[in-house]
Amino acid sequence: MTEKNLNLRSLVIENDVYLPYWIRTLKPILSINSTYARCMNVNDWIGSISLEELEENQRFLIAESDQERQNTSYLITKILDGLESLLKKMFLPRILKQTNSLGNTEGIRITDDMLKLHYKDRRREIREKIQEIS
Repeated sequence: MTEKNLNLRSLVIENDVYLPYWIRTLKPILSINSTYARCMNVNDWIGSISLEELEENQRFLIAESDQERQNTSYLITKILDGLESLLKKMFLPRILKQTNSLGNTEGIRITDDMLKLHYKDRRREIREKIQEIS
């Protein structure tokens, strides 16, 4: 997922109990330009997140203060952008070729802004088990 595509609503399945939980428990290690806060804002469809939850989830941030962000933002962004570009060139054609040969690709999403490689997406199975015991 990239900064251009922070909203994960397109991944939701009917009565999805897992994805909202997963989003709520994301633990960022780097939040340049308030990426984590923006991600939580655009995914507000999962329900409100308390200030305590946000603070707990951000406990392991590498760059927390404005000064730290200014010092690391440019360099880290350039390094990560270069790495992303290199990895896309190396692996994307191979991944696309292998994905096309799999048949059922419901759990796989490959775009310029998202790479979701869950060959066996078990969210429907989890949802049904929860519905059985409810």
